[in-house]
Amino acid sequence: VEEEEEEAGCLNVTSYSDAGLFSLATLSWLNPLLSLGAKRPLDLKDIPLLAPKDRAKTNYKVLNFKWEKLKAESPSKPPSLAWAILKSS
Repeated sequence: VEEEEEEAGCLNVTSYSDAGLFSLATLSWLNPLLSLGAKRPLDLKDIPLLAPKDRAKTNYKVLNFKWEKLKAESPSKPPSLAWAILKSS
């Protein structure tokens, strides 16, 4: 179902993955989408996809892997979620 939703939408990938630090901080990578939305209501095909590395499903898998690894390394103490997130980056 998820793949079908992607195929129904726009197949271009957002420029977010290529945005520099300044662009990310100011959200200027969104300007083309905001400009289009100011002219007319946006359609699903107007919304670019996230790159696979930026999708929640991918990041969940990475975080879960790091979490399980931290639990296995020190079974006597609970792992730190903050540490698992930092190691996932």
